[in-house]
Amino acid sequence: MTEESQGSARLRKLGRRYGVIVLAIVALSFTVSSTTQIIVQCFGLTTSEKVPPDDCVRGIRTLESALDGASSKAGFERESEAVHRAWDNGLMPEWSQASVIERTCAQTPEGTQAYASLVRLRHAYEVALDRRSADVKPLRENLEAQISPR
Repeated sequence: MTEESQGSARLRKLGRRYGVIVLAIVALSFTVSSTTQIIVQCFGLTTSEKVPPDDCVRGIRTLESALDGASSKAGFERESEAVHRAWDNGLMPEWSQASVIERTCAQTPEGTQAYASLVRLRHAYEVALDRRSADVKPLRENLEAQISPR
């Protein structure tokens, strides 16, 4: 082999070596970055979690408490209409301020998400009320038929 071909072979070998090193660095960086993101998302290892403003949190807690109270009051009723009336009455007066609290929470993305969670919770309560009164009605009618004087 000539000296010139040996030099070019050496350069090709060196180029491959550097190419492999660059590729390995890129692959390793991608792997470490992806793994870090997955771990943070799965295990909640964030360093700075943002929470909604205090006014928003207080308002949401008030509305959440009203949901619990309304659910308890509605649970004592027998007829579907009475259940819904008790539910609606149990939400007041707290839920009359819902639009004000929604505007307060809408000032930050975290507040918007928190208020949306509250609305989903209210909807779940309402669905549960409908199901509960529908599920219990035949059983209640059967009980009444058993214990009513004939």
